[in-house]
Amino acid sequence: TCSALKAAYRQSLRAGRPGVKFVFLTGPEAVLRDRVVGRKGHFMPAHLLTNQLQILEVPTDAELTLDIGQSTAEQLERVKTWLALQQGFAP
Repeated sequence: TCSALKAAYRQSLRAGRPGVKFVFLTGPEAVLRDRVVGRKGHFMPAHLLTNQLQILEVPTDAELTLDIGQSTAEQLERVKTWLALQQGFAP
């Protein structure tokens, strides 16, 4: 996982790697801030969040977009189903 905030970063990560996929997690800034503040020992301080969101080039090339309002279990199930379909398997 990585932030890959800019399209150029994502292009670089994809270069020569056809299996690279992007899942874009999206949600309100207030929820993101609450989550960052709630992290213990994480490297990114909450005061950088606004800048990170300003830098973000919203992926139009993301293969899957998930709302962070869903539970982790729901998100995981969607990703697993999506990956199975990508590989030609029925979920």
